[in-house]
Amino acid sequence: NLACICDHISDIIDPDQEEEGVLEPMANASRQVRVPVLTMAQYEALIEARVAVEGHAAYLAAIRINEAGLKEFAGANKRLLQATQREDHEGTMQANQEVHFSIYRLRDRRSCCN
Repeated sequence: NLACICDHISDIIDPDQEEEGVLEPMANASRQVRVPVLTMAQYEALIEARVAVEGHAAYLAAIRINEAGLKEFAGANKRLLQATQREDHEGTMQANQEVHFSIYRLRDRRSCCN
């Protein structure tokens, strides 16, 4: 789950990143950080990295998927398509997250996303 992922990330965050403006501590929040507003160049670099990582995760999910996993992914993808067609921004964002996290879970059942 997200709390598990955040705990793992917090263990590896370099304290210097806060000083360099890479991460900003959130007011009134313990152990939470946020990414500051990005320039277009920074955003494009982030997307390039994300595409590579998620593409590999999707490949691993595809070669390891079972029938239950396929149903999970298909359901999440169907909800994403339906929300997009309805032009439901909030529903689209939620369903998009479901699709991505189903890929992560299917990638490796031993991960902390289970």
